[in-house]
Amino acid sequence: MSKNSKNARRIAARKEMSKIRQGGGAGPAKTTPKHNKKNAWWQRFTTYAGFLRGNKKAKPEQEADS
Repeated sequence: MSKNSKNARRIAARKEMSKIRQGGGAGPAKTTPKHNKKNAWWQRFTTYAGFLRGNKKAKPEQEADS
């Protein structure tokens, strides 16, 4: 991508943001998450200490519920 096209994209984005700010700053109507955490400690264990101990002493919530 050339520097000219990068600058053109930046200028267009700047103009669009200024229109949004002048119109009340509503921003985009709908946003969608692009990167979700699917295996985070709070989804697997009830406490962070349980996560640190691992599977030795604390069972994940998913297995405990069933």
